[in-house]
Amino acid sequence: MPPTPPFVTPQQLSAAHQWRYAVKAFDPEAKLTDDQRHALAHTLQAAPSSYGLQSWHFVFVTDPEVKAELQPHSWNQPQITQCDTLIVLCRKTQIDETSTTEYMERISEVRGDSLESLDGFAGMINTNVMSQSATAKATHADHQVYLAMGFVLHAAAMLGVDSCPMEGITPAEYDRILNLTDQGYATVLALPVGIRSVDDPYLAKAKVRFPLDDVVQFV
Repeated sequence: MPPTPPFVTPQQLSAAHQWRYAVKAFDPEAKLTDDQRHALAHTLQAAPSSYGLQSWHFVFVTDPEVKAELQPHSWNQPQITQCDTLIVLCRKTQIDETSTTEYMERISEVRGDSLESLDGFAGMINTNVMSQSATAKATHADHQVYLAMGFVLHAAAMLGVDSCPMEGITPAEYDRILNLTDQGYATVLALPVGIRSVDDPYLAKAKVRFPLDDVVQFV
């Protein structure tokens, strides 16, 4: 039997989110464990996406030479080379009815549903997503990658792993260096993860957020 919630207390959840911040300096000598790295990978695998299509791909970069090559295309931000692992979050570039078919086949494999019983679901996806323009489908896929980013940021905090989400990169250069275009993927975001440095000037700074009542409304 799978475990049942609650997995953490509300206090533990709040503490993890208060502890997390966008790290500006990682300790380059501090390393993640294999278990931590794989937990983040499994988190991304389990992330939510529209219709469950999972039109994405994630690259875990640990090679120092590759990270050094990516840094100039990341506004020269030092976290790129300081971090233990640089997670590059990508979208698929070919999203069409073949994607729907592959997804239906996976549902059938995992759940044992017949493909015929999934025709209605497949038709809805093809009507609502696959009939859109290439630009619209790419934007839709980008949005799903942002969902995955939020999911893994939360997981990292719960593991006590530091992170710094980044849009400040040149995606085309990431695609070139990581040979993503030929694989059918396009870079959307980068996420350095590792352990914060004791010299990070933001380490002791208070988290700045607007009051709860200003941003949350209970109806």
